[in-house]
Parts: sequence; structure tokens; C-alpha cells
Amino acid sequence: MKQLLTDIQNRLATAVHEDNRPLFAYVDLDWGQADFYDDRPPVKFPCALIDVQNATYSNEGRHIQTGDVTVQIRIIDMILSRSSTAAPADQRERAARVFDRLCDVQRLLHAWTGAPDRIRINVSASLSSQTTIKTQTKNFRCKISL
Repeated sequence: MKQLLTDIQNRLATAVHEDNRPLFAYVDLDWGQADFYDDRPPVKFPCALIDVQNATYSNEGRHIQTGDVTVQIRIIDMILSRSSTAAPADQRERAARVFDRLCDVQRLLHAWTGAPDRIRINVSASLSSQTTIKTQTKNFRCKISL
């Protein structure tokens, strides 16, 4: 489990845009950094927070277990641009970048051969109580052997 989370964290932390800028300014395990804060979370934006949502194991015999693990990745960004149709196109584009990052995470982790099999099982979105901070959540289902 530890290796799986470390592999995902390293993969996201080293990902870059086409112009070699990092995809994320902050990548960490999710300890609630974006949930419990006063004015601003103790993270840099955009960030990716990784957590295990569920893990079940089955015995395969000879002291071998297979795990079915759901890993959640929260992509969080501070949105300071307007997204309405009345806003200039460049502002609308900046406001929608969190969705681009969601697709980037999908591209980086779906069927990634550097770690156990992964398939996307759930995508959900929510808007935090701070209206400038947008959170997108992506869950991956992973198979691991112990």
C-alpha cells in the first residue's frame, strides 16, 4: 500500500505541461489539508491530495493476498477568474483549468504500466464552502498483490 501511494505521488509530482511547467505545485497524501483551515489551506495551488478510500483483500493461497484498493485523488485549485459567458475568453479558460488537470490525472494514471492495474471507477465534483477554491475528485480502483 505504501509503495502504491508513493508511486502515485511521485508520478503526479513529476508530471509537467508541454512547456515543462509542473502540473501541480503541491502533491501530498490527503490529511485534510484542504478541509480544516481559516482563510487559506496550507497548500500551494494547484494541488493533488491522495487518499485510500477502501481496500479489501482476498486470499490467493500460499500466503499471497490480492488487494482491491480505491485511491482517491483530489485536485484543488484556487479560481480567481470569472467563468461566465460574459467574461473574456482568457478568464473563462483560466477558470476551467481544474477540469484540464482532472483529464491530466486520468491520462497519467489510467492503465499506467509503472504500477498495478488501475481503472477509473468514479468521477465526482464538489465546490467547497470557499467559493474561490474548486475541488475535483477522481477515484481509481487498483489491484495489488501482497
